[in-house]
Amino acid sequence: MGVSLDHGEMTIAGTYAEFGIREARGVSPTYERLSLAVSRDDELLTLLAALPPARRQPNLLFGVVRLLDGPVDDPAAFRDFALANWPAIEAELRTRVTQTNEPGRLCRTAAGARRVAAAAGAAGGRRVRRALPLP
Repeated sequence: MGVSLDHGEMTIAGTYAEFGIREARGVSPTYERLSLAVSRDDELLTLLAALPPARRQPNLLFGVVRLLDGPVDDPAAFRDFALANWPAIEAELRTRVTQTNEPGRLCRTAAGARRVAAAAGAAGGRRVRRALPLP
């Protein structure tokens, strides 16, 4: 089946298969297995199709299942958990986001470093110039 997107874009199944092959392979055997399993599971793909496209991301789904203490090491156990707990998973998918870019991940770190530097500068009588606005 593959669950097609209506805009001529890649199918949800294709997105999961590509994630497993291009992103997870050699980096995360667990996410590779899960991605490929989801890409072949029409029932999970149908549930994912009801979500907005930005909420269908493989790493978001896997992270939410982990957050809910679901199994991620075994694709069959993952599937059973996901189907049995879909309302809770869907609710989290609709509210959670992933941050996968370096600038976004470093934003809070940089803000904290600026605060520390500002405090140190104030204590030493020096003024610290802010390179980036605080979030």
